Amino acid sequence: MTDRARYLVVILLMLGIAGVQVVYAAVNTDWSLAALKEHFDSKVADAQARCASDLKAAQEANNQRFAGSEKAVADALAAAEKAVIKAESASEKRFESVNEFRNTLKDQAATFITRTEVESRLTGLDQRIAKLDTETSAHIASQAGSGAVTGVLWGGAIATAVVVVGGVILSMLRKREKSGGM
Repeated sequence: MTDRARYLVVILLMLGIAGVQVVYAAVNTDWSLAALKEHFDSKVADAQARCASDLKAAQEANNQRFAGSEKAVADALAAAEKAVIKAESASEKRFESVNEFRNTLKDQAATFITRTEVESRLTGLDQRIAKLDTETSAHIASQAGSGAVTGVLWGGAIATAVVVVGGVILSMLRKREKSGGM
C-alpha cells in the first residue's frame, strides 16, 4: 500500500462515511496528496469554526436561561421563607390563644364546687328542711284552735304588703331620679 493510500485510509477513518465521498472523488480525480490534505484541513477548520460558534451560542443561551432560572429560584425561595415565617407566627399566636383559653378554663374549674361537696350540702339542707317541717307541723298541731295561728298568718300578710308597697315606692323614686324629676 502506498503512502497516499495509507493517508487516505486514515482520513477515511477520521471522517467516516461523509469522508468516503471526498476520498473517492480525490482518488478518481488525481488530486495530489498536498491538495487533498489542504482540502481536508480547510473542511476540518470550517467544521471546527461552526462547532465553536454553535457551542458559544449554546453556552450563551444556557447562561441566560440559568441566570433567569437562578433568579426565579431565589425569588421563590425568598417567598417560601416569608410564607413559612408568617405561618409560624400565626401558629404561635393561635397556640398562645389556645393556651390562654386553657388556663382560663383551668382557673375557672378550680373555683367550681365539686360534686361531692354539692351532694353533702344538699343532704344537709334536706335534713334541715325535714326537721323544720316536723317542728312546724308539731307547732301548728299544738296551736290548733287558738288565735295564735291566725295572728301569725295576719302578721305575715301585713309584712308582705309593707314590703311590696315599699318596693313600689322605691321603684317610683328611682324612675323619677333617672328622668331628672327631683
